[in-house]
Amino acid sequence: MTANMFEQWAKMSKSTTEPMLEFGALCTRFWSDLAKQNLQAGSDFVQSQSEQLGHLAQAKSPEEFMAQQTKWANKQAPKAFEYAEQTLATAQEGIKECGKFYQKYASQFNKPDLKTTQK
Repeated sequence: MTANMFEQWAKMSKSTTEPMLEFGALCTRFWSDLAKQNLQAGSDFVQSQSEQLGHLAQAKSPEEFMAQQTKWANKQAPKAFEYAEQTLATAQEGIKECGKFYQKYASQFNKPDLKTTQK
């Protein structure tokens, strides 16, 4: 009897542990991809900002200073939108993967009988 209960416990543990491990790997992959994108965007921004500071330091008048800032902002805007699109694409991929995960394991969980829970 004890061996049978242990076998049942092992099966239940396996059926809950495997999905948790898979979900953990899924989340790790998602956050890793986002972190890589953010590091790349941050690196590009710091490099661009460093170059811009050199140009701003050479400005001879407030008008030239503002013109340099405007030029830099216009140059950075498309890059910012590109990074936003990459982030959204990564998030969409993560959502799709979570949907696949849910579809794979949803059938394993018991659903409450609505007739017995409603009054």
